[in-house]
Amino acid sequence: MRKQNWIRNGTYLLLALGLFFGSLIPLSLVAAKGEELAVVAVPGLNLRAGPGLDYKVVTVLSQGQELTLLELSQDGRWYKVRLGHGSEGWVYSQYILPLEEGNAQVLLDGLNLRAGPGFTYRALKQLSKGQEVTVIGRSLQSDWLLLRLSSGIAGWVYYPYILSGVDIASLPVSEASGGPDGSGRPEPRTTVVVAIQSDQAVVDVRGFPASKELVAHLGLPGKSPDLKVANGVTRSDGSARLSFQMPGEWSNGVPVTQDNLVLQVRALDGSASLKVDIVYLTN
Repeated sequence: MRKQNWIRNGTYLLLALGLFFGSLIPLSLVAAKGEELAVVAVPGLNLRAGPGLDYKVVTVLSQGQELTLLELSQDGRWYKVRLGHGSEGWVYSQYILPLEEGNAQVLLDGLNLRAGPGFTYRALKQLSKGQEVTVIGRSLQSDWLLLRLSSGIAGWVYYPYILSGVDIASLPVSEASGGPDGSGRPEPRTTVVVAIQSDQAVVDVRGFPASKELVAHLGLPGKSPDLKVANGVTRSDGSARLSFQMPGEWSNGVPVTQDNLVLQVRALDGSASLKVDIVYLTN
């Protein structure tokens, strides 16, 4: 028995996205292929009069706001867009996402859509089980997802209650951190992200010691993971990418039927180790 495509992450920390500083020279343009829709993935995105930081800000766009793509700068950094009321301008391409309605489903009836990434933020509305939503961003630690509803409303939900084929690691971080000089940014720490699609698991490791041999074991909550599934070596920056096919059986021959699993990634010399919970949904 095989299982559905899904996404799940362990604690994954990225610095908030920010535009690079400096100016851009005017760019020649190429026409986008047709008019495609996109959505603003970060709060307070500047709409500029031209494709560069030295052009004036026309207005500030809201997270979740829908845009029509018109033209792309030749280097692919800036999009000319049209707003719903007809105004046009340029936005940095890294902070918008193609609008693919219904790329995720709600797993829990009455799930709260919140104003921010946390249980202390006010609930904007409740979602229904099976409701189709669009995932457009993630929190710093990837434990909350930013959604856009078909009505245009955007808000946050706790990740275990969303089923999607979207790779969380590819989503922009839509939660601010630090100032323009870099102050206040959280320090990098050991992190792991697991993404599974069509039973193929990809594990991204960050913050481990450099040039260390790694091994990954799968197991059940409350028990020591003992099924070896992958191994690798960290790069000079302490990162690594491991991959493996999700097993159909445990080491004792018993079929893997559990939804809640644990993955442990550790350095063979004992210098680093991290366990993450994963959710593996059955059909």
